Amino acid sequence: ARSHDSEFEWAAHDPAARRAGVPDATIKAILEKPPTDGLDADDALIIELGRQLFGKHHIDQDLYDRAAERFGNRGLVELVSLMAQYAGTAHLLAAFDMQLPAGKQPVIGS
Repeated sequence: ARSHDSEFEWAAHDPAARRAGVPDATIKAILEKPPTDGLDADDALIIELGRQLFGKHHIDQDLYDRAAERFGNRGLVELVSLMAQYAGTAHLLAAFDMQLPAGKQPVIGS
């Protein structure tokens, strides 16, 4: 959602992440894009993967190696596939100009 500035996706997933126990610091790091220092190691690794994949359209070898070591090859494929799925959803929502539900305010800054 954040990498593609999808307000609609963010509005759906922010509350779900909070209910699932995702720490506020992790949500803030995704939303505001500060350095990931101090976050849970797995959260930071996943955020960095997304930032490189969607920002650079490439994952540096060092980051790839760390992620493959942590999540395994299958886990890394599943993680990147999930990211790609939601990127596709963000583009579908943009193409059809999906608007926020009534009463929801935009929170994503470019």
